[in-house]
Amino acid sequence: MSENQPSRFPTTNWSIILESASPSPAAAEEAMSRLCSRYWLPIFKFILGKCRDFHQAEDLTQGFFEFVIRHGVIQRARRERGRFRNFMAASIQHFLHNQHDHATAAKRGGNHPIDRLDTACLESIPSPPDLFSGDRSFDREWALALAARTMEALAEDYLRRDSKSVHDALVPFLTRSATGADYEAAGAALGISRGAAEQACRTMRARFGAILRREISQTVFHPDEIEGEIRHLLSILAEN
Repeated sequence: MSENQPSRFPTTNWSIILESASPSPAAAEEAMSRLCSRYWLPIFKFILGKCRDFHQAEDLTQGFFEFVIRHGVIQRARRERGRFRNFMAASIQHFLHNQHDHATAAKRGGNHPIDRLDTACLESIPSPPDLFSGDRSFDREWALALAARTMEALAEDYLRRDSKSVHDALVPFLTRSATGADYEAAGAALGISRGAAEQACRTMRARFGAILRREISQTVFHPDEIEGEIRHLLSILAEN
């Protein structure tokens, strides 16, 4: 992996991957590509926070995704274990602990290659509510990646509608409060009235919300979980 991460995040319904049979080599490679493009950055930053070494974090992140595909980690998840975010956080913790244990054993003369990492511990990943406490640093990186994907998809949506100028003029108001003067200036730049600018901003917020829900729907099993996941991730972002 290079320091420049992929900027596009393809939509992947993890429950479909989870419920599929053991993948063929080609399917496993495709799944690996989807996983890396979608979840690489929050997982890398989480691991970097643990090991404090950029290149080691790169290697561990790559190793984790290889471990996920090789051992069918996603297929080990269960509906009752909650959101994909939680399961991935717990799986990373187990992976890092295994890596540390095997590295320590190797220093003592043991021979424990990475492809023999213990997967039995994954069966003991707890169910809610224990798992839902999670690691707040991982949740924050996940939330930031989700927000970035949503903002990117919103920009692409406006570009498809040939409304890039509207997007560029109003998108700052998604993350800060806008005054009447702000809407007046945005309207003047767009050649519309202040009232029209305010309505256009409300439309943008609605589109942002719809995209956010679509993104989150890919990481939960049931639509009833979407609002709770949104509240949790927004609360994480509000802490900083």
